[in-house]
Amino acid sequence: MKKVAGIIAALLAATSVRAQEAITFEDLQGVSVEASSVRDQTVRGKRGTFPVQVRTSVTIKLGPSDNIHHTRQQSISGPRGKRDAPPQPADFTLGVRKQVPSAGQGTAQYTFSDSTLILVRTFKNGAFISTVKFVRDKDTLKCTFDESFAREGGKGEIELESPFGEPAKVLSWKEVSSTCRVTGWPLATR
Repeated sequence: MKKVAGIIAALLAATSVRAQEAITFEDLQGVSVEASSVRDQTVRGKRGTFPVQVRTSVTIKLGPSDNIHHTRQQSISGPRGKRDAPPQPADFTLGVRKQVPSAGQGTAQYTFSDSTLILVRTFKNGAFISTVKFVRDKDTLKCTFDESFAREGGKGEIELESPFGEPAKVLSWKEVSSTCRVTGWPLATR
C-alpha cells in the first residue's frame, strides 16, 4: 500500500512540475489561438468626441519555424451604429519588425518570452500591445488574452487611423472582457 501511495505521489509531483514548466515557442509549432476582446473606448475624430465599444476577434497560427500568421477583425459600436471592419490578415516572423499599412502605417513585431506571445504595434503616436499567455494545465494548454494601448512617453493621445480609414485619437480605454482558446495542441507528443 505504501508503494502504491508513493507511486501516486510521484506521478502527481511530476504532473505538477510539468504543469509549471515554461512553454517555449518551439512547443507551440502547429498551434492556433482563437481570442477575442471587448474594449470600451473614448475616441476623438472629425465628428467629435464619443464613446465606442470595440469587439476584436483574432486568430493566430504558429509555425512552421518562426512564422506567425494572424487575422484580426473588429466591429465598432458607437453613435453611428455597429460597423464591421474587413479582416486584416498579416504574416510575421518571430522577432522581426515590419512595416504595416493598416491603422495609418507603423511597425509591428511579435516576440516570445516567459510563455507569452507579445505583439507590439506602433501608430503615428502611441502603440498597441497584445499578449497571449500560455499555461500548461495537466494535459491541456490554456491561454489568456490581453490588449492595451500605450502612450508615447506615458503621455498624450493615441493617434491612428480607424479600421474604416478615418483619423482618430483614442483618449481612454478599458478592457471589458476577453477569451482565449488553443487548438492543435498535440497531447500525445508533449
